[in-house]
Amino acid sequence: MLDSYTKMVVPCTNISSMGNHCTAFEYLQSLAVPIMTEVKDKVLPTQEWSGLAFYSDSILFATKTSFVEAVIPFEYLYPLPMHLEGFIGMSSHRDKIFAVLDLKALFWKKNSVYNADSRIIICRYQEQRIGVLVCRCLGLRRFNLSTKTQVELSQQVPYQRFVKHLFYAEEKRFAVLDMAKLFGEIQIGNLIKEEKK
Repeated sequence: MLDSYTKMVVPCTNISSMGNHCTAFEYLQSLAVPIMTEVKDKVLPTQEWSGLAFYSDSILFATKTSFVEAVIPFEYLYPLPMHLEGFIGMSSHRDKIFAVLDLKALFWKKNSVYNADSRIIICRYQEQRIGVLVCRCLGLRRFNLSTKTQVELSQQVPYQRFVKHLFYAEEKRFAVLDMAKLFGEIQIGNLIKEEKK
């Protein structure tokens, strides 16, 4: 049975095939890339931190699962009523409409190349909801807090304002993306401006 770690939008028959003692985390790992996921925080031992891991361009990020409402495949996007830097269109999920932000376009000024691995992470902060387009979603990861490293990134790094910590796992480095700060900057207009035609 699935525990409270996450609610999966998949048939129960898929879960039962893994046995009665399968946890939600193990199930997500077995999928490699979640197709559609409702993600919730779980109380973990104090030596662990859980996050949703993903690629934007070639950079590995992780973000707190409390910001993540769902992960869905990239599909058709509706045009925005105006051209905003970083935003590529609008989508919907469960009758909720939201704008979709391409992290690669925002940070590196280059549009992502859409493929079968592309995912939209629906993030929610307070009453605001935004879809974040990423190159590939790796699913949930647990990190040992002993690998947490505080960093002061160079101002030349486009995402430096939103990353203050790194985690190391599987010989890889995961930059912890502060979604609350990202949402805040978008809301007050520091990041997003209307494109000139």
